[in-house]
Amino acid sequence: MENYKKALCIYEKFGEERKQADVYNNIGIVFKSLGDNGQAMLNYKNALCIYEKIGEECKQADVYNNIGSVFKSLGDNGQAMENYKHALCIYEKFGEELKQANVYNNIGAVFKSLGDNDQAMVNYKHALCIYEKFGEERKQADVYNNIGNMYFSLGDNGQAMENYKKALCIYEKFGEERKQADVYNNIGAVFKSLGDNGQAMLNYKNALCIYEKIGEECKQADVYNNIGSVFKSLGDNGQAMLNYKHALCIYEKIGEELKQADVYNNIGAVFKSLGDNDQAMNIIRFSWISGNLLQIASNIFQQIILFLEYRTNLQLSQNLIINFIIFGYNVNSDFYNVIEISKNR
Repeated sequence: MENYKKALCIYEKFGEERKQADVYNNIGIVFKSLGDNGQAMLNYKNALCIYEKIGEECKQADVYNNIGSVFKSLGDNGQAMENYKHALCIYEKFGEELKQANVYNNIGAVFKSLGDNDQAMVNYKHALCIYEKFGEERKQADVYNNIGNMYFSLGDNGQAMENYKKALCIYEKFGEERKQADVYNNIGAVFKSLGDNGQAMLNYKNALCIYEKIGEECKQADVYNNIGSVFKSLGDNGQAMLNYKHALCIYEKIGEELKQADVYNNIGAVFKSLGDNDQAMNIIRFSWISGNLLQIASNIFQQIILFLEYRTNLQLSQNLIINFIIFGYNVNSDFYNVIEISKNR
């Protein structure tokens, strides 16, 4: 980052707009890798503005693709798709096949997150076909892994395993340790769903070993949580609890609140199996509340409309807000009950 900023300062001094845009794009990539989507977007837009001004269409496409990735990570699939399609249109115009493949893979991921598995598969296969044509084995592996994830979500463990193994073979060939770990974790999940806890544990431990080696703490926590689930299914509540606590400790350290909620829920299940129903209920309730904080925010606008119906009754409005905080997480099933409770307070 320091060197990019020095370069940018010099390019600005001499009016080298095209090179300024290149650096803005690179800075955006750095911010994206750091998880700072706001700064990533700002720098991508600075780059895009210059590329549009000087008519650099292929570079514009690169930035559209990058902006699409930011929107995807923010969960805005509509804007992600729009930017990916802008990029794809330009790449097709200039015959940039490998870059088209990158975008097809990204579009596949958007369709998968939207639940449109048919379109996801079409785009993944477009990408795979191009990568095979150009001998881009590492990229092929990425697509095989994505296709494996899609089949796993559909419950087709056979096809999921087949694609994961293809990906793993390539990653091992090129020494892509982090990606190997991702696939080991995925394969572990397939074996777990098949009831083969021994193979699940073996693959999870392979993943964990690599994540520890390269210092991927969040991924380690994911695997600890998965290992905890294997021990839970084996009836070893002590080891399950130990691994869940390892996961929880890391998630708390890095501020992954939603994943903390998942682990609290799993710990609650352990207490329940041990017969400690009070402790189980307390932990599960806590996980439920934690996991629904973001849902509350997304529901508030809908609640405002209903609040307006009661704006002439201040006490009822106050009670309604109180009860919404306590009970109103599920709008469709709970909200009218909340109103009735509020009337009777």
